[in-house]
Amino acid sequence: MPKWPFGDIGPCIVIWDFGGTPIELDPYLGTVTLRIADSVENVEEERWGSTAVDAVFSGTECQLDVPLTRQDFDDLANWVPGLSKSGSDYIFAPKAGCAMYENAKEIVIKPLCDNQPDTDDSHWIHIFKAYPWRDVELGFDRSGQRTFLVHFKLFPDQTSGAGGRVFSVGLVT
Repeated sequence: MPKWPFGDIGPCIVIWDFGGTPIELDPYLGTVTLRIADSVENVEEERWGSTAVDAVFSGTECQLDVPLTRQDFDDLANWVPGLSKSGSDYIFAPKAGCAMYENAKEIVIKPLCDNQPDTDDSHWIHIFKAYPWRDVELGFDRSGQRTFLVHFKLFPDQTSGAGGRVFSVGLVT
């Protein structure tokens, strides 16, 4: 019996803009990773030097990484910031000064079994607010398959009844 509601091993399907016009982020190659990292600041006293006498949580960073592969660039340009197409040219534009939260969307991660999404929404991971950003390294060699890594910055939901939560296991409606 699995220890996690979404199973111990296996692929998933990632759905961006779940509450709006859903886009399945597929196919991907490699590990879809949900990362949660607490920030901690040390409390120090001069008599102990740089040894912490206490510590205080100062925030939590959450991120989702999806290594997309074999993507249609036109599809990516519809939702990944800084990508566009002009005629037959593909444009990678720099991004600066643009807020993310106002355009953040819901994401749902559903485990797959026999290539079918789990229908039990208590097994899904529900991310309340997330926005994509690029981190692309296009490798060219004789054996590596290229991936287009998209990161999603996760934010506490400030607009709904989610009470500032970032994500849940199980669909919150």
